[in-house]
Parts: sequence; structure tokens; C-alpha cells
Amino acid sequence: MATSANAQRFGTTANADNTGRTLTYAYSTKTYATPMTLKPNASQTWFSVDSLTGVLTVNLSTSYAQKCDEVTLVFVSDSASAGHVVTFGTGIAPSATTLTVDKNQRATWTGVFMKGIWIEKARAKE
Repeated sequence: MATSANAQRFGTTANADNTGRTLTYAYSTKTYATPMTLKPNASQTWFSVDSLTGVLTVNLSTSYAQKCDEVTLVFVSDSASAGHVVTFGTGIAPSATTLTVDKNQRATWTGVFMKGIWIEKARAKE
């Protein structure tokens, strides 16, 4: 079910859920393949790429996203080589362009969906 860019899963208006009962969560492990198009479909969605073995382009679908949804991407680099570059593509605001994940390193990227696009909220590396 596709939703509009202005729809949201919670609210404070009459008959809107302000308790969190309608919030949904999803987690998925993905096998490394580039490009990778991910489809967040919950209020909080996590995707983990457990064996990052090369450069990666990540696209995020906006088809099922609603205002204020969050997506967290987890990258775990292999031990064979250093400096795997993750490029953020379609569906992600251009201010978040790349993330380099070094050898044996874990990194995360979190975005929030607003006005039809995923906007970077945070990133971290160990």
C-alpha cells in the first residue's frame, strides 16, 4: 500500500494514535550486492549488511514510507580489504553522499523520512 509523503503513523489530533500502539518495527539482514534497493516499510526499519566486501550503492524506496519513519543501515566490513565506500543514491537527500567503512569496522547510518525523501539523522563508526 503506497502512502503519501505527508501521511504519518501517529498524531495528536482527535482519533489519532498518540500512544505508540500503531508503531511498527522491522529488521532484515541483506546479502552484499550492489546496487542495493531497500524498502523500509515500518515506523522503524533496520537493515544489516553483515559482510561488506566492496563498494556499495544504497537506494531507499519511498513507496511505503510515512512522515517521521526512521531507517537504520548497519554495515559490517570484511577483514580482507580497507575502505569500502557506501554511496547513498535514489531516495536519499543529496547531503548524505558517502560513508567509508574501514577493514574490520562496523558503521551505521540513520535517516528520517520527511517530504518525500530520506534525510540523514545520524551516522557512527566504531
